[in-house]
Amino acid sequence: MVALYIDDDEEDVEFFVEAIKTIDPACSCVTAVNGRDGLKTLEAVTPDIIFLDINMPVLNGKETLRLLKSSTRFHKIPVFMISTSKNPDEISICTQLGANDFIIKPNTFSELCKTLERIFESQKQTSIDSNSDAFNLS
Repeated sequence: MVALYIDDDEEDVEFFVEAIKTIDPACSCVTAVNGRDGLKTLEAVTPDIIFLDINMPVLNGKETLRLLKSSTRFHKIPVFMISTSKNPDEISICTQLGANDFIIKPNTFSELCKTLERIFESQKQTSIDSNSDAFNLS
């Protein structure tokens, strides 16, 4: 699995990459510092999942999400928004724009690992379910 994490906070990026390596050493995590950099990264890498911070300079998370979901190449990639905000309006907007889920940035490493494990398991199950549907001949 390849994950793309887009966030301008260097400490959060290090924290996130370490958590992914802890829960799934086989997962490769590519990072970008803002939405524009993330879109440029997508020219070379097609991830299985994208984690996208909302508040960033240059191109923020909502603008980036809108561009991702309007792209025929990237619109099916699951996108999980990440923020310190618990604002229900913010969560609603992201969901309406096509985000798969909204994650409040965890305070501890173990909380982040648990959140990522849940997401990865959910994505693996979704992938299994969609593959099994492809062979349903009844």
